[in-house]
Amino acid sequence: VELRERTPVSGVVREEAGFAVQSAAGPVRARRLVLAGGVWLEEMAAWLGIALPIKVLVNQLAVTERVAPVMR
Repeated sequence: VELRERTPVSGVVREEAGFAVQSAAGPVRARRLVLAGGVWLEEMAAWLGIALPIKVLVNQLAVTERVAPVMR
């Protein structure tokens, strides 16, 4: 396992033996690839030619004083 923190990724290319992740520090090759991009997953899947529509919903809760529970 190779981990490159804070290294921007610009794309993923399928290769005969797996994948090449294109990054600012050069390519990283792997037989398997996990896309764990959260809200950016749709863009990441497009690198592989996969249409994966992602809809992001933002839930916000502001508490100013103690109240009865509204969520479980």
